[in-house]
Amino acid sequence: MNAQTIVGYLNAIDDGCVAIKKSRTAIDTENKKLTDELTSVSEKAREDAKNAKCAFEREESEVKAKEETVAALNLPELREKRDRAKDLLGRLLLQKTV
Repeated sequence: MNAQTIVGYLNAIDDGCVAIKKSRTAIDTENKKLTDELTSVSEKAREDAKNAKCAFEREESEVKAKEETVAALNLPELREKRDRAKDLLGRLLLQKTV
């Protein structure tokens, strides 16, 4: 092997090392970009989930309050009174026609 061949190999090795460094730099740059993008998306998703949970809890609270209001109306008793009133009205109309 002569000196020129050895120099050629060393130059090829050096070129390979430069290419590897460029590739690593490019990979590191892309990894950083992806990490930044994913972190941003993740934070937004976390914030959206938090807001959705708060909205759900608010709606749930409103529904419970409305359910309590409806329960306080005592609908079965009101229906019974309505039915008795209809019955009495029907009897009165029947008496009126007789």
